[in-house]
Amino acid sequence: MFRFLLYVCLATVVLGCNGQVSTPPAESGSEMQPAVFNAAGGPTATFTVEGMACAHACAPKVQKILASQPGVSEACVDFDTKTATCVIDKETFDPATAISALADGGFTATEK
Repeated sequence: MFRFLLYVCLATVVLGCNGQVSTPPAESGSEMQPAVFNAAGGPTATFTVEGMACAHACAPKVQKILASQPGVSEACVDFDTKTATCVIDKETFDPATAISALADGGFTATEK
């Protein structure tokens, strides 16, 4: 049995895929377009956010906290500048509530 498995493994290595590489077919006329923040040009609120230690965990956490606030349709965090911008509905968004939610998450925020 061992020899059989050895032969199968060797055959797989030797024969392999015969140098054939699979590439996905190109779709004509369709290029990837980058996502655009606030494409509709709605009103925004911007915050300075302190307490973000890394871009991989803290920035997404801040984004998630802000995106879950009432009146926020979109949130974007810039780790390098320690800022967060939200597309808001002026009727339902309360910046103090967002700042409080960020504080509950371990961040210190002020509205710009």
